[in-house]
Amino acid sequence: PVMDFAKLPEVGGCGYKAPPKEQSDLKQVIQDVINAERCAIDFYNKMTGKYKDKDYVTYELFKAVLLDEVSDEDEWEDLLVQQP
Repeated sequence: PVMDFAKLPEVGGCGYKAPPKEQSDLKQVIQDVINAERCAIDFYNKMTGKYKDKDYVTYELFKAVLLDEVSDEDEWEDLLVQQP
């Protein structure tokens, strides 16, 4: 694992988004999390496609994580619409 946040854009497929300067901007924080969830969904979607007909166990693992990420995205979207 990479523990140096400065290196995340180099090694992570989704890069690193610094927290907003105004940390009380809850809408922006939630939107940033939603964007990160969408990037993860895109990655796991690609991985399920890659392994679907090649490795059943790996496919099922990626599919389970993908479903979890989609669920997380839905929860954050629900939270976003509740913000004033």
